[in-house]
Amino acid sequence: MYYLIIIFIGIAWYCWRDNIKCIFPITSKDTILITGACMGLGKALAIECAKKKCKLILLDVRSDLSLDLLQDIRKEGSEAQFYRCDLSDLQSTKELITIIKQKYKVTILINNAGVGIFKLFEDETIEDVIKTNTINYLAPAMLTQEFIKDNNINHIVNIGSAASIVQGMKITAYSASKHAMWGFHNALRMELKYQNSNVRTTLVCPWGIKTGMIQGLKTKLDYFLPMMTPEYVAQCILQAIEAGREIIFIQWYQFYIAHISRLLSSKIVDWFILFVQAKHVHEFKGRYA
Repeated sequence: MYYLIIIFIGIAWYCWRDNIKCIFPITSKDTILITGACMGLGKALAIECAKKKCKLILLDVRSDLSLDLLQDIRKEGSEAQFYRCDLSDLQSTKELITIIKQKYKVTILINNAGVGIFKLFEDETIEDVIKTNTINYLAPAMLTQEFIKDNNINHIVNIGSAASIVQGMKITAYSASKHAMWGFHNALRMELKYQNSNVRTTLVCPWGIKTGMIQGLKTKLDYFLPMMTPEYVAQCILQAIEAGREIIFIQWYQFYIAHISRLLSSKIVDWFILFVQAKHVHEFKGRYA
């Protein structure tokens, strides 16, 4: 009975905390590093963070897009520094992070950068698989390890995906990378709690976002599972950071879809996914950066 009471109190605490809007406010004292910052969700995150007047370190492979972004950030009254970074090159990325750590005290790390090539597995090359997993999982893991050693870092945000849990077609490499992120992030969270660390973590698992990375994502349930704007998702992520939430699915029903699918027979889930996606799967494409 004693243990049941403790479990009930714990569940009540987490439910209450998830409804709190701002336990850990982002302030001008924070320095936030965002990967993949020049496009899509990364750009939206950078602008939302700039509204908090914090310092920003922006990483992206597309240096040609950096000037416009820096201007937008300065309009919000924040300071920002851009570094060109190709996350598929782990060695050069590690060298860049060493330089950044010498110059700045990063307090929040947002591993946003991602890549997706959406093909049937038989059409993928091993180079596709390696690059996808390097950018989507290995590079974020390396950045996390580099910064977690510092006393300055207090929050790590990783961008996962609904594909971390729910299967689909034309996402074998992408899904593998996001499953790796799901497992890595949750295990890391447990280790940090075991070590009584002050570092908080947030895993974001959104459905489709209207960015250039995903094109032609359609299902028979588009009315119930609409593509989300980067601006909306960015606002939800910042709210989650400030509330100290550990896992967010953006839309509440996505949480239930993701977890109920794990309780059902694979035959039922597979039939359902084929029913809603198969008609449009040939239109589903992605950007391979």
